[in-house]
Amino acid sequence: MGTPKSLVHHLLSGAALTLAAMAPMVASAQAPLSKPGAGRKECGAAAQTQRVALLIGNGGYDGADWDGLNNAANDVERLCDVFAQAGFRVIRLVDVNAAAARRAVDEFASLSALADTALIYYAGHGFEFGGENYLVPVDAPRYASKNGLAEHFLPLDALMGAARAKRFNLFFLDACRSFDAVVELTDLDPGGRDGTVSTIGLPRGGKGVVFYSTVKGSPALDDAPPEADAISPFAAAIAKYSATPGLELDQYLKIVARDVEERTRPVIDPAQYPVRYGQFREDFFLMPLPGSSTQNAIKPPAGAAIGGIAGAPAPTARVRTGAIRSSPGALLMMMPQTMTLLADLTLERLGTEDEPYLVADLLTRSNVPSLVTAAETNDDPVAQYLLGYMYEFGVGLPKDLVAARTWLEKSAAKGHPAGQLELGYFLRAHAPQEAARARELYELSAAQDYAKAKSHLGDLLIVEARSERDLAKIKALTDRARTLFEQAAAKGHPFAMFALGAHIGDTKTATTMLNALADKGNREGDHWLCELAYFRNALSSAEAERHCTRGASGGFAGSQFLQARRHADGLGVPRSPKEADYWARLALSHKELDPGRRAVLASIVLPDRATP
Repeated sequence: MGTPKSLVHHLLSGAALTLAAMAPMVASAQAPLSKPGAGRKECGAAAQTQRVALLIGNGGYDGADWDGLNNAANDVERLCDVFAQAGFRVIRLVDVNAAAARRAVDEFASLSALADTALIYYAGHGFEFGGENYLVPVDAPRYASKNGLAEHFLPLDALMGAARAKRFNLFFLDACRSFDAVVELTDLDPGGRDGTVSTIGLPRGGKGVVFYSTVKGSPALDDAPPEADAISPFAAAIAKYSATPGLELDQYLKIVARDVEERTRPVIDPAQYPVRYGQFREDFFLMPLPGSSTQNAIKPPAGAAIGGIAGAPAPTARVRTGAIRSSPGALLMMMPQTMTLLADLTLERLGTEDEPYLVADLLTRSNVPSLVTAAETNDDPVAQYLLGYMYEFGVGLPKDLVAARTWLEKSAAKGHPAGQLELGYFLRAHAPQEAARARELYELSAAQDYAKAKSHLGDLLIVEARSERDLAKIKALTDRARTLFEQAAAKGHPFAMFALGAHIGDTKTATTMLNALADKGNREGDHWLCELAYFRNALSSAEAERHCTRGASGGFAGSQFLQARRHADGLGVPRSPKEADYWARLALSHKELDPGRRAVLASIVLPDRATP
């Protein structure tokens, strides 16, 4: 499906954000990043803040050499306030020319070097040539020589190099990454070593985390419902979830990517999907938990069992004061909406949707204090289950295994299948001596027709079957696993569909169900089809390429790994070390990537590229 030209950002792929540690910045006099005027604005914290951000929105191109971008200025205007609320001193520049861009790079480099956190966001045109990525100032010519690129355009490496914070460097780039050339080189040799002008690629070296607004070869929309003609879907999603405290960066980026996909699915096919490159060695929170330096004890619910964790403290769950504080009036006003949102979380939705998305969606329309009240005062088992999950994985709350078990025990005691399953998962991960009880909880949850539980229990049965020697027991375990997978798949659980093919061998049913999912635009269906092609050789080369490309473009680490392998070894596609390197580096950016797969990819990454 074609993309209306007015909707598309022809932007460079990756706004630059540098995030640094949280020690106070030394105050110093700084020259302005550009001459005072309508194009420059500062918002946010005072100069002494430990977080700094540079936002560049280039949309005022002349329309002759470069298409104008209606919303680039709107994007950075909205995000100026958003990042200010997250504690950044934000400098926003609009429609910068080449000279102003170079000044901004030099001056922000000095500013960010004093900070713990530095952030750069770019919206505008961009391209790649000869292995170098370039951003397009508003006065850039359409025609240039190869030697003139550095004079008229801003190298992405130069902009990224301006982010010099002590601990974190994060880059956001909202740019069209389709293969249409955006600059014409007067001395180009298409058959030469440098190749042709192309889409923005990955940066050289490990310089932090880069979050691209779209995948390679796909456009980035300038607007999309419901924010039409106001702000790009990428900026809208960033703004929507930036106000949610306690979302660790990995969780935040995945949630933003899914939101962009959902916003753009009605407009383009395939939908726009942002992709990240690189990772941090420690957790980073765009919006930290308020009051995170202090903690306050809260008495656990009556009857909750806390024991079973090696070295666990006394049975008192602790949560950070700022994470639960709310005025009585505000809490009273929020509670009806919170209870309605919890009631809308049906077993069908809970049973097929991943918890980080459930929590993020809830917290954008509610807050932690009202969730705690629902769990504690209203004794709501869904709220108790979600709080347990949040404490277990540090989503919206600090990680606290004691508090996690407190709430999960309460939810499970009320017989809620989501609480039962999550408590079972918790025990298997953190209290292996209680494996028998964990298995019992899986059974109780699955008995209530809870799709996730049936998938988890089926997977557990397959593991047990593989350790059995008695053929009759192996058959009984496998037959029951098949039934559980079939039932969970019928309720829409994608992993169960995959498991039918990979673990049971019913590839016909598995591919039929996953294809139906993929045909609806759900890239998880593509991802599991890609994995099925690997496990069971269940697809043709063309089918595997299509689904692996879509799954990898949808941010699934497994599909990115398999794409790297396919291009490295020429499995159904022309052998391409460059393509293999691209997908390998994206896959290595995922913390959850299997260690065995990570080791394989280390040999695929090209030696002149630093791994994340």
